[in-house]
Amino acid sequence: MRGRTVPIAVLAAAGLLYFTPPPAAELPDPPTSSEGYRKLGPFHLRPALALKDLGYDDNIFLNESDRTSDLTATLVPSLEAVTLFGHRGRLDVKQSLDLVYYLDTSSQNHLNSLTDIQGRVLLNDFLYTGTLTYDTSRIRPSNEIDERVRQKVGTVANGLTWSPDDRNEIGFELKRQTYTYEDAASLYGSFYTDLNRRELTGSLLAATRVRPKTHLTLDLTHTDIRHERAGLDRDAVVNRLLPGLRFDASAFLQGGLRYGFMEFTPDDPSHADYRGPAGDADIGYRPVARLRFTADYKRDVVFSIFGDNLFFLMERFGLQASVPLSHRFRISAGAGRATYDYREAVSFSGFSGLRRDQVDTVWVGWSYAIPGRPRLGFRVVRWDRSSNFELAETSRYRVVGEASYEF
Repeated sequence: MRGRTVPIAVLAAAGLLYFTPPPAAELPDPPTSSEGYRKLGPFHLRPALALKDLGYDDNIFLNESDRTSDLTATLVPSLEAVTLFGHRGRLDVKQSLDLVYYLDTSSQNHLNSLTDIQGRVLLNDFLYTGTLTYDTSRIRPSNEIDERVRQKVGTVANGLTWSPDDRNEIGFELKRQTYTYEDAASLYGSFYTDLNRRELTGSLLAATRVRPKTHLTLDLTHTDIRHERAGLDRDAVVNRLLPGLRFDASAFLQGGLRYGFMEFTPDDPSHADYRGPAGDADIGYRPVARLRFTADYKRDVVFSIFGDNLFFLMERFGLQASVPLSHRFRISAGAGRATYDYREAVSFSGFSGLRRDQVDTVWVGWSYAIPGRPRLGFRVVRWDRSSNFELAETSRYRVVGEASYEF
């Protein structure tokens, strides 16, 4: 069947591939009190409380013809727990809640929850990593959907990494994700449940150190996507081949980047496909001791329910800078642009053709670290979306503060 199998020759070429867990030679050191952890029996605990998005939003529904403003706040209690099993086993558990509140628009009040469990076992040169996460949140799933839709994402992943020496890593990961959306009609008449799906991904991942703080990486993945409603003919397979670089946290550059080739092949040949560049990056750069730049990039496909479109192509780039004015006070600013290109023509409410959106974001803010563990912050954000689909054109202005405290 078309696109179902990754060519064996390509798999054989992936001799060195990128993998995110640490090298299998050792597990991370035990958490310490300096990192905010407190020991209770066999557990290292780190409770925290954050208040974010505290402020004003002048367009909470992203509706240009009927703008609604409100005061908002989100309270986020969380707890991290770590337990060690000698020097060869570690279990990390994190639970966080988002209590989202709107002063006047009570229909938007909601609760988000994230549970993240990760276990690691060291077996000589091999590191096994098992991950279980469950995320239920009422969010805007993509640029296309302006309503806050309840989305539930469950992830089960198993990975094995082999580190034969201190330079090389090679591993395999098998991951299963399920996406479930609330049963309601969208602005376009489609149902959010059209996005309900299961994604099964197999990855070959490895890295080799080419400089003391730089790894050359390669990531080869194959994803099989099956939708809940088989009659919609929305199933597809995705193959990615992404070479890249990874930089240590203490290096002149920090973070990493991947950029390569992606093949998105629908089972139904009447849908448009995509074969072309894809990748992501998140890189920090410190030209002088007190100034830091961060750049992020992503190019990928996103599932769509706009007309007959199975997906749209997203490309996003952002840049931000921060500089400390004192030991505790820091100012920062950033800007970003994202484009969203649809591949199948639509006729809808006076619009006919291929939809294309562009979103520009500009923000400026500051943060202050109070003695102890609290941190305060403030940000002003301007968000603008232009589109050849007139109903999508809108803007948003937000003035928000945040505070966090680790007990």
